[in-house]
Amino acid sequence: MTETPSPSRPWFNPWYGVAWAAYVVSMFMPAIPDADGWDCAKASLQMLVEAWKGDQDQLLYGSYTIPNVFMVLSPLLFSLFRSRASNVLWLACATGFSVHVSSFLILCGAEEGWPKSGYFLWLTSFVCLAVGTFKLRRRNLELEGVEALGAGTFFPRTTRTTRI
Repeated sequence: MTETPSPSRPWFNPWYGVAWAAYVVSMFMPAIPDADGWDCAKASLQMLVEAWKGDQDQLLYGSYTIPNVFMVLSPLLFSLFRSRASNVLWLACATGFSVHVSSFLILCGAEEGWPKSGYFLWLTSFVCLAVGTFKLRRRNLELEGVEALGAGTFFPRTTRTTRI
């Protein structure tokens, strides 16, 4: 996907649109055998409240509320924090949440019928957010004359000379 920088929306990236659309759709799809994504999000919030009250057994499943809040607030937060420095934070958060959300596969993947398609779409939304942030960061660096080489390593652009 090729992004064209826009002065009115310098943070816009098609990957973000895909991420947010996938997230919204995932909330209405079955995520586990007896619940859709919205029901799982509500249960996760309830578990986080229980963990806050001292029931530490609920902390792991309750922690899935944090990526949900991040995704719901991300359009607002992206418009507020558009600087180059915040791109690194977005990349770290989106990647971290992608890994955290995928941990549900390790916890419940062995059970038959777990998870359902809504979960995979939910996971895909966080991966798209991370990819979009990486592409935005890379584009911003290229606009500043810095070439991105390798995973997270950035070197100044140099000119090559050829010897005859």
